[in-house]
Amino acid sequence: MDHQVQGRALLWRVLGAAIGLFVVVALGAGGYVLLGWDALDAVYQSIITISTVGFREVRDLGAGGKVFTLLLIVIGVGAFTYLLTTVNNYLIADHLYGMLGRRAMQRKIDALEQHVIVCGYGRMGAEVAHEFAREKCPVVVIDRAAAATQSAIAAGHLALTGDAEADGVLKSAGVERARALIAVVDDDASNLMITISARAFSEKLLIVARANREQTERKLIAAGANRVLWPYGVSGRRMAHMAVRPNVVEFLDVVMH
Repeated sequence: MDHQVQGRALLWRVLGAAIGLFVVVALGAGGYVLLGWDALDAVYQSIITISTVGFREVRDLGAGGKVFTLLLIVIGVGAFTYLLTTVNNYLIADHLYGMLGRRAMQRKIDALEQHVIVCGYGRMGAEVAHEFAREKCPVVVIDRAAAATQSAIAAGHLALTGDAEADGVLKSAGVERARALIAVVDDDASNLMITISARAFSEKLLIVARANREQTERKLIAAGANRVLWPYGVSGRRMAHMAVRPNVVEFLDVVMH
């Protein structure tokens, strides 16, 4: 059973314990109503009895009320304790599974050689990673958002959550052993800093960077990028070629794919 399955099983246990406690509170309130209490007092008494906060009874209890309250204490405290224990186990397990998962991921990354690092797992980054995976080239994805890295892992890629501008994150991704780095964050300043940081690790590393503005291309080249892609320019030229030379574009698509 993997960590995700175990985590879901624990979550269901938490939900079951919460429902069980709610049922006990409802039954306790119902019992006090049968003893002649109004609904609000009955619910209040049921909750303070189960939670053992130590408040005095709302009303005087007769012999039957005392017996019922004793039973409610035994059952309710047990249900409340079980809920707290289950929640605690879930939180501890979630932290533990996350830590074990990160360690396992790091071990896999540490074993890589000549892989590609993709910085940014947006629409373009996901497509880039997919193409490398299709070519059987190992990929390590870096993204600041945990949701993005989870999507990358679900797609079958190795991934790290962190800022690709940071030297420590790049080193964890194996930048010193990588064959190439693709900087496709949707922010030119970030791509510029990623390029500078990556180039400082290796002069041989192939760096391809995305420029969201045409004027950023020169800065990325100066920072150490080998190739710079301006998506809007590429898309615009391709659309024009499709209109003017459709047969050539179709032939190139067949050759490339």
